[in-house]
Amino acid sequence: MSNASEIVRFALSQVGTCEDPKGTNKTIYGAYIDSVPWYLYKEYNKEWIHKVNGEQWCSTFVDYCFVKNYGLEEARKILNRPAYNNYGAVVKYSYNYLKSAGRAWPKEQHSPTPGDIIYFQNSAGLSHVGIVTEVKDNRVHTVEGNSGQNTWYVAKHNYSLTDSYIYGYGSPAYDAKPEPYYVRDGIYTVTCKGPLRLRTGASIKDDILLDLSKGDKVHCLKVVKSGGRTWLRVDGWCCAEENGIKYIE
Repeated sequence: MSNASEIVRFALSQVGTCEDPKGTNKTIYGAYIDSVPWYLYKEYNKEWIHKVNGEQWCSTFVDYCFVKNYGLEEARKILNRPAYNNYGAVVKYSYNYLKSAGRAWPKEQHSPTPGDIIYFQNSAGLSHVGIVTEVKDNRVHTVEGNSGQNTWYVAKHNYSLTDSYIYGYGSPAYDAKPEPYYVRDGIYTVTCKGPLRLRTGASIKDDILLDLSKGDKVHCLKVVKSGGRTWLRVDGWCCAEENGIKYIE
């Protein structure tokens, strides 16, 4: 379980991390976010991950800090993001998700604290975002991605609390708990494209009983989490989720 101080420490540990190659908006943050269903979109029966590596990445950096420290489900709860059609890669949506939960305000209405998200504006509206690391002597200190000279690395900054560039702040729900997705006696559907193996135990080392196919229904008798995987006991054991990717819904 992470908390605000750990997010601050993690963000500070990223200072100096650069785009690679410089000037491309390609980063380890975008690559990681593209590898998990964080920006997962759904329309009718079609699902896809919206790829962000190569786009402006200030919001992606902030989201990365939360997803990396909390995991997908808890990060969604903390940042008030939907499982599907999460538009938080765009700064105004990142702000509005927290605002809709009563956790974001213009700067005149909130005194920032470490771990808050800081939002900036330009003539076109909300334009940039970072993480608050310290508030001292009427100045707010931050870590921001897509920042620094020429905006190509993670950098520390500080501003007057009344700086016109600052629009406002969001306060993530660090004490939020994700809702349990799989529950005993729930009926779920296999959604993975390939076969899902039913095993004698809750481990990939256990023997295979048979393969489940997309569309098969399973009755959950027990849920076990182990090594980044969620296992369901049905007639045997099957891996329902791995590193945030669901095979059963």
